[in-house]
Amino acid sequence: MKFLRIITALILSSAMLFGCATKSDMPAKNEGDVTSPSDSSGEDYGVIWWKNPDETTAAVTVETMPFEESRQPEPDSSVLTISGWNYKSELDDEAFTRAAALSGLGARFAQYGPEQVSVKIMAGDKDVDIYVVTAMFLNDLIERGLCLPMGSEIIDSFNAECFGYISELCRDENGNTVAMPIGNEPSMILYPEQAAEEIGFTCEDIAYMADFHRLVENYGGERVSYASWAGPIYNYLTQYNCFICDFENKKADYDTELFREIYGMFGGWNLNSYALDGTLPSPRGFVNPNSVESPNVDRTVLDSKNTLFLANTTSYYTLKWVSVPDPFAEGAPKFDINDWRAAHIPWISEEVDKNLSSPIYAVVNPYSEHFDAAVKALEYIAENFYTSVDPYLNGSPFLKKDISGYPESYMTDTQVFKDAFEIAENGCVALAPSTLGSTDDFVNYQSGRVTLDEAIEVYSRQIDAYLNE
Repeated sequence: MKFLRIITALILSSAMLFGCATKSDMPAKNEGDVTSPSDSSGEDYGVIWWKNPDETTAAVTVETMPFEESRQPEPDSSVLTISGWNYKSELDDEAFTRAAALSGLGARFAQYGPEQVSVKIMAGDKDVDIYVVTAMFLNDLIERGLCLPMGSEIIDSFNAECFGYISELCRDENGNTVAMPIGNEPSMILYPEQAAEEIGFTCEDIAYMADFHRLVENYGGERVSYASWAGPIYNYLTQYNCFICDFENKKADYDTELFREIYGMFGGWNLNSYALDGTLPSPRGFVNPNSVESPNVDRTVLDSKNTLFLANTTSYYTLKWVSVPDPFAEGAPKFDINDWRAAHIPWISEEVDKNLSSPIYAVVNPYSEHFDAAVKALEYIAENFYTSVDPYLNGSPFLKKDISGYPESYMTDTQVFKDAFEIAENGCVALAPSTLGSTDDFVNYQSGRVTLDEAIEVYSRQIDAYLNE
């Protein structure tokens, strides 16, 4: 898929650590014990202990190294290898480790960027058994015929319980299930209900981009609107590409007032400040949390008496996490999830009627020597979803379409949960990227080297070249 190649550089620029794990024959310890020995080379290792379903104890050694080294793990007949480009921290996922143990295998974790995965699968590499990928990348794999049917009634049943716009991407052209969704992060805005009462706005008042930004930019009170980098603007660009453009028929008109309004929001970036103090730019009217001078930024951002809006700075999962248990230091403002409400990221026009979500999927490498064991591992995840995947994801796995099936741990009795579920329910998957041009266009416009008209002209030429290459 053409679009995947275009945004790979953007994705890889924010990649975290590359890691892999190898099976250990060290003596068993009590469940939960962790040690961190180092070998003579100075590389750090962490040992993860877990209890198998048969109540025996085993261990996995996790090795971490810089992503750019991209050292490939050797195929191992006794280990199930799981890889994804969006893993957090040490890749020590207990759920997959338990799942692998069902087939008598150890587990290890590697990390590859989307372009690397595509090359590895096309080359027939066998060192990774399960890939965790984005919807866009999964769609590309299926179009290339690089996915095999799983042949699992358990996974078929799990997929059928998910929102249709998510599960429909799991089938090939013959209707066979070739992937399983394991997470979904719907885009949303969070705000304290107290702020809405003070200012007098409702979800309907911020349903569209122009109204929302007009409110933020004209607000003169003491509350603060936070946005992480330019996340909302990239969401607007994705909406434009998904709902306004017609890439399939090579129709993409960016010489419009709507696109000018979206693109013009990049003028609010303060790249000089970014270069001097390391903070990231934000849209006009917003503050980037990373630039907040506070010993506890989370405490400031999640203070319902201080905040007006949170746009792409946190998620429903974060609200849930900070509620139980309370992670703030003694004396910090008490956090109450009941203070908060959620609204979808504003729509750019009346042509948009769905909320963008970012699901991720597990797909088994067609060349895996552990194909059946990998499917069995995913079946374990499917049957134990809420107890195994929820703590694994740094996001909100809003997958299931039956709201009554969500466990109490989701704090289902809160209004903000009901808001988030409704946002996820009316969702869609973006198979068009957030931006297709070079980020240099945005930088040149922001710095004043080119006018808005000139920037959009360059942007349009680049996209035309991509669509017609």
